[in-house]
Amino acid sequence: ITSTTVNDGTLSIEFVHGVENPKISAIEIHQGKSTGTVTSPSQGSGAGPSININCGSNLSFQDSKGELWIPDKYFNTGLAEPLAAGDISGTQDDQLFRSGRYDVILGAPLIYRIPVSNNGDYIVSLLFAETYRPAMQVGA
Repeated sequence: ITSTTVNDGTLSIEFVHGVENPKISAIEIHQGKSTGTVTSPSQGSGAGPSININCGSNLSFQDSKGELWIPDKYFNTGLAEPLAAGDISGTQDDQLFRSGRYDVILGAPLIYRIPVSNNGDYIVSLLFAETYRPAMQVGA
């Protein structure tokens, strides 16, 4: 969770290659400024509607708190990754983490350019889940 300021009507998020291909499950954006007390998704400032993106999915999703997540859009590249059914620990909203978008090493970096209705401060939450089977173990 981080705060950022938008001055041109577009909130940009760029994923940079480190060790492996970056993969994102969901993006949550609330207008407002972080007070240092926001510790988990769906706890934004409430100063405007949220933008919730279900990355890698072509379906809308309503989570356990009633928040609507729109299908994946606003990205420039990358591949959608579906995941078979099954429990994903640490969430009540498994469906949100059953897809993702990941960046491939060759080519331009994955960038989301999300239009926002107002310039100003935004709280951005990036949601991740380790769904790559070989890495789904302690210490991997």
